[in-house]
Amino acid sequence: MSDLLFSHARVALKYGLKSFNLSCEDVILIPDFICDVILQPLHDFGINYSFYSLNDDLTPNWGSVKKQLTFNTKAILMIHYFGQSQNIDNFQNFCNKHNLLLIEDNAHGFGGLFNGRELGTFGDIGINSPRKTLSLLSGGQLLLNNSEDSEIDKIIKLLPRFKVLKSQSVFNRILNQNYFFKSYLRFLLKKQPKYWDPYEFRESKVFDCRIDLLSEKRLKDINVDDITKKRRALYSIWEKFAVKKGVIPVFSKLNDGVTPLVFPAYVFNATDRRGWFNWGWENRYNVHSWPTLPELVIQENRPGFALWSKLICFPIDLSMDADLLEEKLSKL
Repeated sequence: MSDLLFSHARVALKYGLKSFNLSCEDVILIPDFICDVILQPLHDFGINYSFYSLNDDLTPNWGSVKKQLTFNTKAILMIHYFGQSQNIDNFQNFCNKHNLLLIEDNAHGFGGLFNGRELGTFGDIGINSPRKTLSLLSGGQLLLNNSEDSEIDKIIKLLPRFKVLKSQSVFNRILNQNYFFKSYLRFLLKKQPKYWDPYEFRESKVFDCRIDLLSEKRLKDINVDDITKKRRALYSIWEKFAVKKGVIPVFSKLNDGVTPLVFPAYVFNATDRRGWFNWGWENRYNVHSWPTLPELVIQENRPGFALWSKLICFPIDLSMDADLLEEKLSKL
């Protein structure tokens, strides 16, 4: 298996697609609840895609998936939303039956396991985003099984490193030591984000780069088991608090071994949703929405937009102290 490090997971995906020589005639099945930046590498290669819909627990609506199958369908994208593992056996059986590549997106759950095996290693193409889980300045991982391109390693070594100023690195380390200091700075320096507006956040294109050296070094030094343990503890605290306040967890149970990115939950009207965003801003917790949907999903009012419209995410950050978080929430 090839294990390659880039600046971002979307860049990793681009080179994963390149390694399997997918063409402009090929079609990839992707969920309609997805961040629009994932489409960037597909657009770069002119690869077509069809949307399938999800259930409320973010598992595939397999009836919807099957309706999208055509002669040109060559792959399906499986996303471990917020770090929660999908039923990988179901995806692998579907791919074997229809002769499809499995693209495994574990950008939310670096370090997570499924039946004792690392997420991101099950697909023909697997991507992780350690920068999100570990608060690094850059870091996207590509894992390849059965790649047709023996030159991919050589090509990647020619890419420039992601540029990070020394001041950025120092500031990043300071912020990652204290969540409330980080949140207070956000409150002072920024306006309240309009998380209720689906058009508010549009990320600019990123260039093809490898991970920066400082992030690569830190990645090697981190104990992933400790990270998973801490993130799961914070998830449990948010879950206990949020359920008492009447919101509905997206997942009835967090799967064993997974590393959660946030605690996701549903509310059932726009007023309550905006109220939670306001509550988060007032109390210095970055309660937010996800994802920045493709504009086509919004315009066509697809099922993914309905999921987005009732979802809120409670933050999990390595700079949080679990005991302090629990104490503060008990007083709110």
